[in-house]
Amino acid sequence: MPYYFKSGQQETLAYKVALIRPPGPDGLHPRRFSLGLAYICGYLRGNGLESRIFDAQYHSWDEDCLVARV
Repeated sequence: MPYYFKSGQQETLAYKVALIRPPGPDGLHPRRFSLGLAYICGYLRGNGLESRIFDAQYHSWDEDCLVARV
């Protein structure tokens, strides 16, 4: 959902982006960080968007834990 913030006298539209990698099937959680998500996050931040990565497979989170963190 977009939100607005004031920068001096000008109101600016901004977005928050959550990049989510859900838990693996059958509880499998390989301990490899998603480099693709890191590239996308870096691109978004480089273009002025606020972004975060929530990688449930890397952190071995179940669905409930992931939802609580997002």
